[in-house]
Amino acid sequence: MKRIFAFMMAFALCVLCLGTYGFETHDHSEHALHALDEDFEGVDPVTEYVYMELGDAVYNELSKVVEIEINIYCDAEADVDSGKLTISVPNRILGEPRVVGGYIFGNWARDCASVTQITNSRTTVTIEFDEGRSGESYIVLEYEVEEGYFQFSRQTYMEFGGYVMTDSGKRIAYDPLSYTAQVYVCSHADTATRVSVKPTCQSTGEQETYCTECDYVVSKKPLLTADHTYDYSKPIKSTLNPYLAPTCTAQGYGTFECLVCKKVHTVTIPATAHSLGERVLKNGYYWQTCSVCKKAVLAENQCSHDTEAYTLVKIEKQSTCSTAGSAIYRCPECKQEETRTLPLEKHTVTQWSVITAATCTKAGRRAGTCTVCKKTASEVIDPTGHAFGEWKTTKAATCTEAGVQSRYCANCTTGVETQPIAATGHSYGSWVTTKNPTCVENGIQKCICTSCGSERTDILPLTGHSYGAYTTTVEPTCTQKGIQTRNCVICSVAESKEIPAVASNHVYGEAVVITAKTCLTDGLKERTCAHCGEKKTEVDVATGHALGAPTVDGKLSTRTCACGYQEITKTVKGGIEKTLSCHAGSLVITGAAASNDVAFELNVMPMADAANYKQYYTTFSNAYVYKLQSAGAATAFTSDMTVSINLDSTFDGYEAKVVVLRNGAFYPVNNTETDDGAVTIAGQDLIGAEAIFLEKGEEMTPGFILPLIITIAVIAVAAVIIVVILVKKGRKY
Repeated sequence: MKRIFAFMMAFALCVLCLGTYGFETHDHSEHALHALDEDFEGVDPVTEYVYMELGDAVYNELSKVVEIEINIYCDAEADVDSGKLTISVPNRILGEPRVVGGYIFGNWARDCASVTQITNSRTTVTIEFDEGRSGESYIVLEYEVEEGYFQFSRQTYMEFGGYVMTDSGKRIAYDPLSYTAQVYVCSHADTATRVSVKPTCQSTGEQETYCTECDYVVSKKPLLTADHTYDYSKPIKSTLNPYLAPTCTAQGYGTFECLVCKKVHTVTIPATAHSLGERVLKNGYYWQTCSVCKKAVLAENQCSHDTEAYTLVKIEKQSTCSTAGSAIYRCPECKQEETRTLPLEKHTVTQWSVITAATCTKAGRRAGTCTVCKKTASEVIDPTGHAFGEWKTTKAATCTEAGVQSRYCANCTTGVETQPIAATGHSYGSWVTTKNPTCVENGIQKCICTSCGSERTDILPLTGHSYGAYTTTVEPTCTQKGIQTRNCVICSVAESKEIPAVASNHVYGEAVVITAKTCLTDGLKERTCAHCGEKKTEVDVATGHALGAPTVDGKLSTRTCACGYQEITKTVKGGIEKTLSCHAGSLVITGAAASNDVAFELNVMPMADAANYKQYYTTFSNAYVYKLQSAGAATAFTSDMTVSINLDSTFDGYEAKVVVLRNGAFYPVNNTETDDGAVTIAGQDLIGAEAIFLEKGEEMTPGFILPLIITIAVIAVAAVIIVVILVKKGRKY
């Protein structure tokens, strides 16, 4: 019995060792959850909520449309199964919304979101879904904005609400603290800056750029720390750096404590500058005296001494006709005075005698005795000028010749002026046609002056040809122009014009396939014109996989396309699972997306395309591009998908390393499995991927060696235990 017990203990040890091998990644979350419940028994659990937060809100002034992104997430521990959420605007600043994008708990926003209410006071968008899963969610809405509302507001509030249900049947309510979000309906075109956090000597500050229309903060940037602040009137005694007081013109030196950070520094004290008193005017200049050092310095804003603005204060000596006088003038600004010489006065003559009388054209002269200086003074008498009478016609004007009119001076015989009288010009009557014009010969018309009988003739220009309709004389081709001709109905002259070549006259041959299409990828065909060799390319549109009737085997339903593509649908717990297989690999889909009409295609990238990527990443062996459609529309990888890529013989015995291309950058994927000539990649690692690259990794160790070594070691240990037990009982073998 004891031998059996020893054997059972050894066998249990084997089972324990071998049973745990290969289960390093086993999920112990349930055990951890039970422990958590025991440790925190009696403590209220954390409340779970659904949250909606405002993301980007971009307003386009040209199209008068604002596009708003709203992020949605749930902090529930269980997966989201269904729910109903609402987004509403309580006024009409934002017009009728449109759902333009988004992905909500595994569902496309356009499929589960709709506008359910539009009134004068509110617009509401409702989101309802029956199948879901956890993950990042968002919705993009587009609102039309009525410009007239900018007169009273550039902002509005969005209101959120709703709930979700988890797989466990728990109802998760919407967070009441994030009920609203403020939206700025503004392009933020006019901005200014302001200091939002003032810097100190200990910490940096912050400057923000804000919109002057709506006060929205567009961006922020840090400000460097400020200088230390000292009270120079309170120096700290120091034998190493003794205090030196500054003067009006020289810097000082001393040790001080910063008023902000309380640190002690030895610094240079700036000069105090003069303490200037009132301005004092001396010799035409303003001076100020420092009350500290008693030094006089020139004041700022000196007087301009504008001599034209000086005013007369006092005449010291009056000028005469022979002697200049003087007077004192004062500056109105600084009151500076200066003495100026006065000009001579004119002679004072009370009785003049005419020496030479002035005429109409010549000056005269007169003389007299000055009553002041008793000297003889003389001066010129200006000419009197002609005294002309009225204008009189001396020669009448005619139709073609100018006339003359004159006027005479009443004081002399030589004063006479003449000026012309303009010719009156002919006074013609109406034009009379004497010969009608044609397209080959000019016409003639004439008119007669009613004053002098003069006759005037004029040529009437050619009327131009009167052409009939064009007729085509040379038909155009796809490469040569044609000719059209028409004739004048009067003189029969011909006129021709060219007709451009007609592209539609090409005669194309049979289409030649340049790039063969697949079920999901368009091909390219080319046709050649038999006349000119013109080539025309046509897209050979992919028609999608044509799956045949399903073959049902238990829970499996299989449909196959003529291209070899296969769709296997399996009924699993809580829904279905689809496996889509093409020549290069397969795609496994679970969750809500599996119920859609999904099509998948995986192809090795042509080297002409791959060459563009080699300059960034040069060690890959193969590159794959994919087509993934849901209900006929392009879609992307999601976390509930798994992609398997078939490997060629170059990967035999080696791991396949995976690298994906996203937005022009390469990212390695670590969580992959290489087995049975294929590499398997989780859909979570392929989200956003544009292409998949495979690289030869490390050589694989046969999978049976390590388990075999462990098994042999365990059996040996068990045998030793059995022998020890039997020896203790006195038995030998």
